[in-house]
Amino acid sequence: MQDIDLAVVVGQSTFNDALADLYRRPALRQSLFQGSVKGALLGEPISFDWAVEELPTLCLTQPGRPQWAQAIDRTGDPAQEVPGAFSALFPLLRISDSGDPATVSQRVEVLCGCTGTGGMLGITPLGVIGDLEGGDGQGRGKRFYRHLVVPAALNAIATALSSVVLPHLEVAGISFGTVELAAGDGRAVAVANTVERPGPQRPVPADYPDTPFCVLLGPRLLQRAAETALDDVRGRWQRTRGSATFGLGRAEYQGAVRVTEGSVSVDPEQLPAFRAQLTVEAWAEASVDPFAGIEDAIKRAGETIGRALESY
Repeated sequence: MQDIDLAVVVGQSTFNDALADLYRRPALRQSLFQGSVKGALLGEPISFDWAVEELPTLCLTQPGRPQWAQAIDRTGDPAQEVPGAFSALFPLLRISDSGDPATVSQRVEVLCGCTGTGGMLGITPLGVIGDLEGGDGQGRGKRFYRHLVVPAALNAIATALSSVVLPHLEVAGISFGTVELAAGDGRAVAVANTVERPGPQRPVPADYPDTPFCVLLGPRLLQRAAETALDDVRGRWQRTRGSATFGLGRAEYQGAVRVTEGSVSVDPEQLPAFRAQLTVEAWAEASVDPFAGIEDAIKRAGETIGRALESY
């Protein structure tokens, strides 16, 4: 595993659970999983309406040779196998062509690569497995299906899952630089370094835990976070005050403490524990009145006796 400051690991099941949750919401389903695309073919305007009629799913593992052999790329040629690819399955993708009243509903599998800018997930189609004719039998919709409809459907997935890949994280006010994303072995991994360090290399998913979701912080980042937290309290008085009752008495107290000097160190072998050496200045004072509550106690006792005498 490379030396990185921050890694977010998201398992395949987490992605698909998130997709299912969004797909079940009517408003989001209408805005994300259906739409229209328009263009021109041989000078003639053409448009397609499309909709994802069944829940799509992601398979974050490298597609096999049989899948690559069936897949067609954007140019119509056989798709070329790419390391780090994964697949998105649309069990039922509906498409209707403005030039043909027929509606086509079919199973489509898209072999994909992932990209990321600022932690936002991008999905690039590498090849499509399915009937790409668009329902006309003449190839009229073939290119539009592959070039517009499939990317639009993939963009719906990317938009739905973008916040899952690298949620907004702020660690002690520290800023992060370029985010690198990779998918494979059943999980997606996003890694980043603090802004003053060189950006990380593309991660190898197999090097990271197979887990539904986890955030990993490197020792350098933990060290900076601990130092930032110490700097935030150094020289500042932390005050407290209050009162407490006991028996017939009451105590008033107040006190304060501040860190005047200190240091923290992180042990890479015992994360996330760290050691701190602190020099502190403190003061406290208290006052005690042993009979502060005696008047109330006498009053309550008198009322109790009075109620008892009334019963005779």
